[in-house]
Amino acid sequence: AADRSAAEAELVTIGARLAELVVVGRPGADEAEESRVSLADPAREAETARLRAAWNDAYWRSFGWWEHRTVTGSQPSLYDCFNESDAMVSDISSVVSDFIASGKPYAVTDSAGLGAEEFRRQNTAVRAAVVLSNGAGELGELLAAVADPAADTLAGARRELKTYLLGPDEPTSMERFNAAVRALAAKAEARNTGVAQRIGDQAVAVPDREADSSGVGTGEPEATAAA
Repeated sequence: AADRSAAEAELVTIGARLAELVVVGRPGADEAEESRVSLADPAREAETARLRAAWNDAYWRSFGWWEHRTVTGSQPSLYDCFNESDAMVSDISSVVSDFIASGKPYAVTDSAGLGAEEFRRQNTAVRAAVVLSNGAGELGELLAAVADPAADTLAGARRELKTYLLGPDEPTSMERFNAAVRALAAKAEARNTGVAQRIGDQAVAVPDREADSSGVGTGEPEATAAA
């Protein structure tokens, strides 16, 4: 109880400081002025990141592990909740694919009553899930997987599905993205170089200066040299 009280006090203190860090510029400034002066300050960004981590730690210490908690605001973030959880129960949504990255057991509700086989066929992200019927009779399978890794019969399927949906852990997704961008840029540069070479090899037409000055081909009367 004492630790929870201390954590709650930390949340208040940290929250107040974070609120101060959000404000940039002078008091009473309008949005246009704030946008002009809101350049990223490395020191402020570093302090904000440190305080958010401290806030997150204090948040999870501020209540007992047995207590149900409903998150309605922006903090803690979805991924913070994933990190603290042992498993997840969800309807079919993009959250399921996000949670698959954790590798933890999860269950998805088949509210339409399609049946496990058809539900998995229609929804790729459900292939490695415990499918819950409307009666939730399959919930014990999920709890068993959490309590005993030996009872986690879908662990291999989750690893396979994670790679299929999100790619391998190494190299990271950002590294793969950067490599793809660099490859595309190199391809574009090679194309531009080839185009420049082809243009350089072509003969460039030289205008007939005499024709230009005499009016030939312009529809104007031909100029006559003065005697």
